[in-house]
Amino acid sequence: MWTGLLAATVLILLLFALNWRRAKKETEFELTPNCLLTRYPIVFLTGHRSLFYFLSYWNEIPAFLTAHGYQVYVMPLPWKTKAAGKFLQHYFQRRSSQDQKFHFVIDPSLYSVFESLLQDGAAAQIASVSCIGHLQLTERKSLKGLHLPIEDVEIATSDETALHPWWWTLHLLTTGQSQINSLGNLGWPFVRSQYEVFLKRATVLAERDLIQGG
Repeated sequence: MWTGLLAATVLILLLFALNWRRAKKETEFELTPNCLLTRYPIVFLTGHRSLFYFLSYWNEIPAFLTAHGYQVYVMPLPWKTKAAGKFLQHYFQRRSSQDQKFHFVIDPSLYSVFESLLQDGAAAQIASVSCIGHLQLTERKSLKGLHLPIEDVEIATSDETALHPWWWTLHLLTTGQSQINSLGNLGWPFVRSQYEVFLKRATVLAERDLIQGG
């Protein structure tokens, strides 16, 4: 009994140390000048978490966009999918009278949550929803009836991101994402080409805001 308890404690401490090390990583970014900024803030939503991956869900990606002048927030969600869906539903209902809009960024683990929300109607606070990463068509529900599209943004796998660390592989397996999420470990460690996908996406959103009267 004590041996098992000790092993479990050591494992939890190891996983916390791995998450802490990743969360505290800071990179000096080489900035791209003259980026067109979005009218609406960009909000990154935390996806499915596990003991293998729970701190700093998007790693340095929000900081990378912030360094380029974008207004960026990270919204933590409950770990469980159903709880995350209810949280967002209540969040939009409580703020239904506000004029502020946001560009939401999700990964495939939250796709079904937003699909359900957008089938009921697009909340006034949603300017756009960008799903970063690969999502197999077999995992999707029907897109019919969505009041606002969920826009897929692909991230190409390079030699630097093809090999996943063991804890990221176990995270995908324990959260049931092994077949739908090919993001790599969400931009960690820093790979310039992967981060530029987010910068290009932000530029597209900024151009859209401008055309639509932003």
